[in-house]
Amino acid sequence: MAKNATSSSRVFRGRSKRFKCWSIISVVLLVIILAVVIPIAVIFSRRSSTVKGIKSTVLVPLYIYPSPGAWDPLYKVVTDNPNQNFTIILNPSSGPGAAPYVSDEYMLAVRQINAYPNVETVGYVPTGYAARNITAVLSDISVYSGWNTNANASTGTSLAVHGIFFDEAPSGFSDAAATYMKTINQAAKNSSGLLGDRTIIQNPGTIPDARLVDPTTDYSVVFEASYGEFQEKQAALSEVFLNRTRTCYIIHSVPSSLSDGDIQRFSAKASRRSDLFSLTNLDVNFYESFGSRWADYIDLINRDCTSCHSIATHPQLNFTIILNPHNGPGAGSMPDDHYSREIPKLNCQPNVCTVGYVRVDYCRRDMREVCQQIATYAGWSKDFPRSGLGVHGIFFDETPNLYSDNVASYLDSVSQMVKDQPGILGDRLVIHNPGTVPDAGLANPGPDVSTVVEESFANYQSAHLQDRLRRLLRYDHGRCSYMVHSVPRHQVVDLVRELRPRGKYIFVTDLHEDYYCHFGPSWGDFVDAMCLRLE
Repeated sequence: MAKNATSSSRVFRGRSKRFKCWSIISVVLLVIILAVVIPIAVIFSRRSSTVKGIKSTVLVPLYIYPSPGAWDPLYKVVTDNPNQNFTIILNPSSGPGAAPYVSDEYMLAVRQINAYPNVETVGYVPTGYAARNITAVLSDISVYSGWNTNANASTGTSLAVHGIFFDEAPSGFSDAAATYMKTINQAAKNSSGLLGDRTIIQNPGTIPDARLVDPTTDYSVVFEASYGEFQEKQAALSEVFLNRTRTCYIIHSVPSSLSDGDIQRFSAKASRRSDLFSLTNLDVNFYESFGSRWADYIDLINRDCTSCHSIATHPQLNFTIILNPHNGPGAGSMPDDHYSREIPKLNCQPNVCTVGYVRVDYCRRDMREVCQQIATYAGWSKDFPRSGLGVHGIFFDETPNLYSDNVASYLDSVSQMVKDQPGILGDRLVIHNPGTVPDAGLANPGPDVSTVVEESFANYQSAHLQDRLRRLLRYDHGRCSYMVHSVPRHQVVDLVRELRPRGKYIFVTDLHEDYYCHFGPSWGDFVDAMCLRLE
């Protein structure tokens, strides 16, 4: 790759205190309306014949000098697909070049592409399979980092990059190679001139030894070859040790003769195993121009990954998104730039309700801290008409299930504060998460919604838990939520059918770990199941 540019059921998706974002999807509709908006026959047909994609980021190896008009196809695709994220590899001269600055022409183009909210840029650095002089590699990282410093003085921080793409990374293990890669990774992560999370992508082009991929590697390119070779290596790629969210594919020589349907099926298949991937129909000089069908590929990828799962295309589903920037709203009075960019996109949707995450630690947490976090969330909406920031309620995590006068007083007090806060929008929804059935005394008056199950599928099925639900549950359907993880994928639809009559809020996933961090392979099945008519 070393080229250069010369019935009212709700769906509940949540997360515990360790994670950053919950989402609940709700369905508020009549069966007749459901049949009109989403024909049942179409759903069954789609489910049986189509592999659904998972939203992935498009990787763009941009080894093209920005002469007039050269980057126009990129600008157009990024503009035409605002809901699709792009990671763009900048490669001025097989790296940043020796000078601290790029040319004025290159600088102007980088500033333009960095201005798009759905774009991140990373700088190209070759490692020669860990044989290149490490001093030269560290120097390249320093030059990219310096773009930010130089830009501050003259052009603004929009010249800076968001990470490093280490090309020609080793795949075979040796102590020396592992030390080499760890050293340059750490240098990138410590570079103050790189923006955001300082994304690190290593490109061995094949499946690397697991010992070479330390926690600082955000993505590993486990495949870089032709479409034909990709088809031949499915068995090996299906056994990659990395989580999908850290896996990248770069696929060239995609046959131009493939139909749109073929491309959608192929990209959907790739997206289920990789969070970052690149497609081109070019079979030579793959990264030095945009292929003739590149824009079509992006359109098809974006269309496939959003058609079954997006908020906008499911107006009959009400999404309640639980926002958790930092185990609560964070230390600042307002959310950071990333949240400030995304929250308004959610709040402008008519079928979205955002709520803020607050952990109460089973009522052991100082109530003043809890009230302060509620007030912080309320403060987000101070300029709502202009900013679009704000939440419509609070999700209280780690609430007790056992009654005592002190617990009841604590929960009633913090819940009432939400109801009394003018800065909390809409109905000021209050959700408690004990994760199990709470005592009856906590239901009077209790929250708007209580999570009566947060368990694995195996635990949910246990006789003990089912007996507890039968004996102790005092909340009606409209005030219950169920969250079940580690569900075998083939049982997701049946479980959703079972849960919908039990609770208005439901979340089901096949993921066994980090189940509130990602949309797992069963996400599309889950959404479809929420739209199926109950007999």
